[in-house]
Amino acid sequence: SGQFEVEVSHDRSRLADPAAFDAVALYIGGGKITPEQERGLAAFVNAGGGLLAIHGANAGLGQYDAYMDLIGTEFIEHDPLAPFEVTTEDGLDDILPRLNKQFCVVDECYKMKVRTDAPLRYFQYGTWRLERYPLGYVRDYGEGKVFYTALGHDERTFGHQDFQDQLLKGLRYVTDLKDN
Repeated sequence: SGQFEVEVSHDRSRLADPAAFDAVALYIGGGKITPEQERGLAAFVNAGGGLLAIHGANAGLGQYDAYMDLIGTEFIEHDPLAPFEVTTEDGLDDILPRLNKQFCVVDECYKMKVRTDAPLRYFQYGTWRLERYPLGYVRDYGEGKVFYTALGHDERTFGHQDFQDQLLKGLRYVTDLKDN
């Protein structure tokens, strides 16, 4: 889109002070974060920064309560990697305009538990074996915003135009930029 300058890092120590950025995108799962990293990321979003959390960003880190509260949910389990239908809720053009209302993707349909008392505004669901599961939501965190999607297991999803579109619009949302 040309709207963003992206810097990729595998160094989690940078989470302790991400103030030089407008947003942080997390595509992590498990491992460890230090108390400084947990506090730094939460303080960044609380002060008005944006957080774009993808797929396993809510997995394997359940012992970090402040981090889980920030993300909003915790991964519990998923079905096998397989094609399933994704639907987007109506009435969300104020936050994620013009998302495709329905598409099929090969991914994992996540089951999650809520780990915050704050309201989550769900925008996307997956249907697997006739059951509907929430896959994406946004939320406020202090002065900042959080976007989470459970989609994103591998290149099949990352290469999907509808997934790319929602990540771009999610990044615009958490940084308060308008959709073109």
